Amino acid sequence: MRFSLIIPSYNNAHELLQELPALLRYCLESGWKVETIIVDDGSVALSNLADRCSQEGWRLIRHEKNLGKGAAVRTGMLAASE
Repeated sequence: MRFSLIIPSYNNAHELLQELPALLRYCLESGWKVETIIVDDGSVALSNLADRCSQEGWRLIRHEKNLGKGAAVRTGMLAASE
């Protein structure tokens, strides 16, 4: 199975970095191919998240200002390839 995992994010980089690896590990162990897209919706500080995304091969899309969860999900859906 192939799918795109779209994660809207707003000022929760710490929690995301703790939880996302376990979720992706489960997906890989299940034989699923996952495209991971994180949409930052105008967060203040994301340096750790940006660094981790580049290391892990996750896509990070950033909104300059907070547009809301719906806009973040829409941005991720339009960027998804799966």
